[in-house]
Amino acid sequence: VSPVLGLVVGLLLLRLLLASLRRATRRISDPVGKAGWVLAAGISFSHGTNDAQKTMGVIAAMLLAEGRISTIVRTLGRRIFPLRPIDSVASQSASTAVILGASLIGAPVSTTHVVASSVIGVGGARHRWHHVRWEVVEEIAVAWLVTIPAAGLLAAALFVLWRWVS
Repeated sequence: VSPVLGLVVGLLLLRLLLASLRRATRRISDPVGKAGWVLAAGISFSHGTNDAQKTMGVIAAMLLAEGRISTIVRTLGRRIFPLRPIDSVASQSASTAVILGASLIGAPVSTTHVVASSVIGVGGARHRWHHVRWEVVEEIAVAWLVTIPAAGLLAAALFVLWRWVS
């Protein structure tokens, strides 16, 4: 449910922002950019409230510090859909709202699924789906679909090993 919520909320928020800022001048770009930084903190907080991704964040930070990867968010921020500052504000707001909402009701969600789907929703709102790079979305979806059964099989194998050892 959370990826669908991320997509829908991202789409609706960007449409709302674009409609409300339709007559805005270029002077709005500085406050929008600053809002993006504030929302980055908000999304970080929401990640922390939902325990599912804490370990992955630590692993990604270690890989980045070791120089084994050079970037973390390139796929989401550039390959799915090239985000502008207003797009980032909508996506981050949508992600934060969905993740915090899930945390408040005690529902574990994949924060990565929510963030990625909100970027897709923003891309759909911006250009009516034409500029979303669907081949990248397909790669991500296949990885999501493979991860769940693979994790289940690994858990079953480790359970059998644990029962044998103990």
